[in-house]
Amino acid sequence: MGEPEAIDATAARIALAAQLEAELEEWVENLPHTPYKDGWPQDRWQEEMEKHPFFMKEAPDLTKGDLPPLIEGLAKLKFDPENNTPLELALNYKEDGNFYFKNKNYRLSIFSYSEGIKVKCEDDTLNTALYNNRAQGHYVLENYRSSLKDCQKVLTIDPNHRKSLTRAARCSFKLLEFDLCITYCTQILSFDNSSLAEKLKNESEKIMSVIMANNKRISEVLQRVKDKGIKMYDPTEEEESNIDLFLSSMPEIESPAHLDETRQIIWPITILYPEYQVYDYYQEFHEDRRLVDLINEVLSDTPSWDENLKYKPNTISMYYIGKTIEDLHLVDLNKTLLDVMQERKFMLRQLAPTFIVKLKF
Repeated sequence: MGEPEAIDATAARIALAAQLEAELEEWVENLPHTPYKDGWPQDRWQEEMEKHPFFMKEAPDLTKGDLPPLIEGLAKLKFDPENNTPLELALNYKEDGNFYFKNKNYRLSIFSYSEGIKVKCEDDTLNTALYNNRAQGHYVLENYRSSLKDCQKVLTIDPNHRKSLTRAARCSFKLLEFDLCITYCTQILSFDNSSLAEKLKNESEKIMSVIMANNKRISEVLQRVKDKGIKMYDPTEEEESNIDLFLSSMPEIESPAHLDETRQIIWPITILYPEYQVYDYYQEFHEDRRLVDLINEVLSDTPSWDENLKYKPNTISMYYIGKTIEDLHLVDLNKTLLDVMQERKFMLRQLAPTFIVKLKF
């Protein structure tokens, strides 16, 4: 007797569910069809998704406004002075700076370290790290004056900070402040047998001896080198190479660089021929002359060592050396000497522009 009633109740529930589903579909179909305005546009969905922290491929630039709301909220939480002590804030900025530096975003790393310094926490170790790291960022960007200032800040806290002393010496050399470079190197060598400091000190002493021998004349040239943005070769940026040994063994240049009546530089030039391990000096070459003139004059007569008569103005290429001996850069002979020396990768060695000549074929 009970079974028919149970079957009827199940059938009634199924019928009711079907009726409710039909009514829901009818209600949905009768809804007004207005587009969802807050959705992601089909042509920009990927761009919008990458604004979310979970899907970002690159860290956002915190120095710019209009950050995505979620990122802005997280940043405020991390860098809010009300929610963080000065020590915590400085640590957070340092971590951000390290992240940006690791990813070669040096300008943002400098910004982060600067914000950490502004906090003025009382932890000397942390402040030392912030100044030292910012100095490294400036050095990579070739902001040598700013890098030197940060190194000097570190040295007021820790006078024997090895990394800052070394970087201060290198910055001083880059800024052509050789006496200051010698001072830092001497300090390093007083407690550490550093080959880098020894190289910089020796190179700086060589240049200082030339300056002292020619005093005013060389000092004026070095000031002009600074003004023209010509970079000085840093001997600590590579292991000692055959070229450097070769240059150091050559006799001193008879006529050091000097200024003409219009305060332009007249340079002695060193030309190396690696195939024969010989060199030429051109004692006085004006910086406004084209290098094709130099080659035409040097190779106008067949050199005595060129037994096979191969080296002619139209058969050779000329290069300058960058940071390392492998870092050779082809010279456009139609450019002036000054134009070439002002190129970003050119390095001035031995107070004389140095070039390498090779056969084209």
